[in-house]
Amino acid sequence: MRRFREEGRVGSRPVDNSAGALAELEAFVQQSLRECGHREQALRGERRWWEELANLLPRIDEEPFALLTHLATVPDSVRQEVLPMLARVRALAEEAAQCQTNQYTELLRRELPAPIRLEGRLNEGYRVNHVIRVRIDDQRRIATIETASNRQRLVGDISPKRVAATIQQEYRRLFDRPFEPAQFIEELFLAYRQALVAEGTARSIGSPVSLFTVHRFVVFLRQPPKLFQAGDRTQFVPYPLDEFAVDLGKLLASGCIRFDRHYLKLHPVRDAKQALHIVNFESAHGQNYGQLSFEPVGGRGVGGEGWRH
Repeated sequence: MRRFREEGRVGSRPVDNSAGALAELEAFVQQSLRECGHREQALRGERRWWEELANLLPRIDEEPFALLTHLATVPDSVRQEVLPMLARVRALAEEAAQCQTNQYTELLRRELPAPIRLEGRLNEGYRVNHVIRVRIDDQRRIATIETASNRQRLVGDISPKRVAATIQQEYRRLFDRPFEPAQFIEELFLAYRQALVAEGTARSIGSPVSLFTVHRFVVFLRQPPKLFQAGDRTQFVPYPLDEFAVDLGKLLASGCIRFDRHYLKLHPVRDAKQALHIVNFESAHGQNYGQLSFEPVGGRGVGGEGWRH
């Protein structure tokens, strides 16, 4: 036996133990290990898919759109013989989704607590408290929730429950913020003075300036000193346009529109691209405004009573 090993033989069959042959065998083993890893990864992915299906199935009546979205991602590793059963699940989910679509407005309204008010219909879109717009594309399963400066798109799961959760998030951001009318009117006046300079030194108190320019200066006024002293961007305090528009609507509703012997006036424009839609939340009347001014009390035939929207 010793002689056979020395000659590179086991029994009567030659064994190639050259460096090239061993390298080829090692490469084969490593490739096999990688393929096993890929199969294991695919099986783990398939298991997670089945686990999510098991989680969604009991909620088919409440969240059929989520189930349909999940069924559109069947892993390639799923056995062919189970596909007919999945087709049955899909049919049930489509039936439940159609039922939700037929009652969408009522179901969405039920999910929204007071004081959130929903107006509109599925085919024409909704408005929430005059400032949040909601559009539902049930064919493409896309829900769009947008304001003057923010847009969110929900793809796949457009169930009333999920859409309502996003609406509530936007409502809280816009309306559940501290608001002091006296402080805000002062900020507006200071920002207006700065906007007059920015838009032309020849402008004087009473001249209208762009609402967008005023907004930029209000944002500037709200920044903490550390932002400018240390240049620390993490100190920046955001104040988006939609929050600015809501605050203007709250201000109009409060009636607090006078500061330092001047009164606030908003100027409507026809071009919606150059305007903010502002709603007086007291009268529920909204209009597109593009400019703002502070005019002297008693001037221009106002008689000292100030201007009310």
